[in-house]
Amino acid sequence: MCMFEPPLPQSGLWAVSSVSPDPKTQQLGYLLSDIFLATVFVVAAVGFLLYGGRLIFMLKRFPIESRGRRKKLWEVGLVTSICAGCFTFRCVCWPAWSYALYLQARLARSTALTPTHINAGAKADQPCR
Repeated sequence: MCMFEPPLPQSGLWAVSSVSPDPKTQQLGYLLSDIFLATVFVVAAVGFLLYGGRLIFMLKRFPIESRGRRKKLWEVGLVTSICAGCFTFRCVCWPAWSYALYLQARLARSTALTPTHINAGAKADQPCR
């Protein structure tokens, strides 16, 4: 897998979302984009856990009297857990944040289209306060 392969599908999804005149197609593009990014984040977290875990087990097999073994085990474990935790957090929060923005835009669109609900009890000839 090439280093530049993940941005290509993401760029295509963003292009479809921004060029499409149909709002349903735009929303589908945004949804697929969020799913793609969440998948990338999960794969990164699993990669950190897999290779960090392998490195920890490799370092545990070194002799106990090895110089700096304990410090290196602590460093590798800390970096592995922090990176995997951050990518897992991004995997969960990215779609949730995007969905919150979608709901906010949908709410703003629905209230902008029906401004009569604000002064439902006012008569037509009375000015708004």
